[in-house]
Amino acid sequence: MGGDADTMGAITGAMAYAYYRSMPRELAEFAENKLSRRIWDIVVEFGER
Repeated sequence: MGGDADTMGAITGAMAYAYYRSMPRELAEFAENKLSRRIWDIVVEFGER
């Protein structure tokens, strides 16, 4: 892809979530397993606002 493929993926993923307001449960579980509990709790709290 190119040097900025990860950045473009992060941006388009954030835009897709903002548009659809949901994501596949498998993807959320994958992210939850990669993040520390503290960071995941922040993500959840942010999503609830």
